[in-house]
Amino acid sequence: MNKITLELESDTIYVGGEKDCSRTLIRGSVKFDLRTRRRVRCIVVSLIRKEYIEWVSGFGSIKLDHHITYQESQIAEVSIEIDEKNSLLSPGEHLFDFNMWVPDDVDPSILSKYGDIKYTLLAKVYKQRDPLSKGLFGFGALNCTKVKRPLKICRVPFKSVEFFDVINSMSTMAFDLVKTPDLQIRVSAQSRFFTECGSNNKSATLVIKSTKEFKPISIRVRLLEEIKYTENKSPHNCTTLTPIGSYTHNFTESEELLPNEDEDGMHMYQKSGDEASGCEKVALIDESTQNTDITMRNTSKFQLPLPTLVTEPTYEFESGSIAVRHHFECVLKGHFGDDVKKIFSSRIKVVCIPSWAEKFSHALPLYDESMNDILVTDSNSANNALVV
Repeated sequence: MNKITLELESDTIYVGGEKDCSRTLIRGSVKFDLRTRRRVRCIVVSLIRKEYIEWVSGFGSIKLDHHITYQESQIAEVSIEIDEKNSLLSPGEHLFDFNMWVPDDVDPSILSKYGDIKYTLLAKVYKQRDPLSKGLFGFGALNCTKVKRPLKICRVPFKSVEFFDVINSMSTMAFDLVKTPDLQIRVSAQSRFFTECGSNNKSATLVIKSTKEFKPISIRVRLLEEIKYTENKSPHNCTTLTPIGSYTHNFTESEELLPNEDEDGMHMYQKSGDEASGCEKVALIDESTQNTDITMRNTSKFQLPLPTLVTEPTYEFESGSIAVRHHFECVLKGHFGDDVKKIFSSRIKVVCIPSWAEKFSHALPLYDESMNDILVTDSNSANNALVV
């Protein structure tokens, strides 16, 4: 039985940056494993993009409008012409190599609840016309055999200053879960999260200031991936929020925030003995050094482990009808004074770095804006890009 397959150097390619860059090149071969002789006229290899989006509008489980859009388009194509004298392939293995450039602005592969962007490499093998078999008007039939192979596309701005800033630097964000005259809860954490080097994800800091006794019950920290689809010239849009990492801690009785104060006017967080906990108590806070307009009797500071990314994030981008973003969400449950249980939550935008972007950052040359768009390589900086 004759067999035709598509052979690739890699099932994943990385696009973005300069045109005709080696990183936007698909290298592969069309492989023939023949048991009998076969004539081949030419081989055409195409990169096909398929976009499927399910548009749903309504309230909760009630759907007011629902329709599906499906688009299929050809992104790139390359032909392999075979000479007449070489068109008859003998039994055995035959390889026909090809190189295909991919546009640098192509969208990445996406898989989500309401929509997908998928890519397929399609090889069409056209048989040589059989001179003994005449069709209509004396022309022989032109037969075609199709072979498909899925391909994953990852998009990254290789020559972007912003990309290197994201990979090589680590900034801190701070946001309030609540801020009232009686209670202020603030979270401080890094603004970028890494997949591969999870040990580089530092801990978050939770600061609680209150005028009354505050008894925390639990805290949940999540990293969310948002994929939003917006239909052109239409009010329809669909958004999915998928947790790609989470961490939950339940407080014990010894982790209760009590209205105690030491002799030096420093507010203390009481915890008995060396009781193990996911939250680590850190140095006491001097209220006089805090920039706040709230006068608090109780101040406590926790160190919270950050969640590890358990799902590979999609690199952030916004193009056409699709946008990908990431968020850091914090939800705290607790009793404030004699009140019933309250829930405080907030969400802030962050950047999640997929593992392939981390690995590529080591091999990429550093971009120096002062050198007239010339890429310069700094091996020391590249090797230490993720040391934060």
